[in-house]
Amino acid sequence: MHFTCEDLLRTRVAAAPDPLWETVLSANLLATRQGRAVFGAWRAQARAGLRRLPRHQLHLVRTLAPPRGSFPDFLNPAEAAQGLSEGVRAILSTPRRRLAEEMNVLTEAPSWLRPLADGEPAALENLGQALHGYFHAALTPYWSAVRAQIEADRAVRAREMLSGGVEALLSSLGPALRWRPPHLEAEYPLDRELRLDGRGFGAAVAGVRSRVFW
Repeated sequence: MHFTCEDLLRTRVAAAPDPLWETVLSANLLATRQGRAVFGAWRAQARAGLRRLPRHQLHLVRTLAPPRGSFPDFLNPAEAAQGLSEGVRAILSTPRRRLAEEMNVLTEAPSWLRPLADGEPAALENLGQALHGYFHAALTPYWSAVRAQIEADRAVRAREMLSGGVEALLSSLGPALRWRPPHLEAEYPLDRELRLDGRGFGAAVAGVRSRVFW
């Protein structure tokens, strides 16, 4: 990611957890054994709650957010910073062309995803219900803990900012992120370059995994 002086001035830390980022990343984590000592209790409770979700909806979330590889960017709209319902509404309004393009990032997209890629209203409505159901089953019982972790991380980032400015903040985001002025390098499945061009940058630590967004 290429920073300009204007981008550095607009760098910020998220004020609260993003419910759709948490949904996607927790679905990734649920499908692995990573961090068993830390996440074992959460996995057990989440799986128990998800048994009440219609099987086809749970399968949809797991397919769109696999444990390895990319997932469609439309699952993480900026509107989700305002809440789960706002984020889901933004997903349901995703243009058909974007749906089709971003579904192609899935390594092995099954044929039954075609109605969603085509933007069929019933398929989109089913996705919205699946995201709401997954969130309430797997994350709502832990949401206060997720928020507490975000608040703790914000305090750490604020101290970095106060003591060393924006560059100290960016340098503190490792190991997944590496600040090499004027570039921020991120672990990512694809080789890409992003020029912020004055839009600024936002960073936060999610409740289950570290992540970045812009």
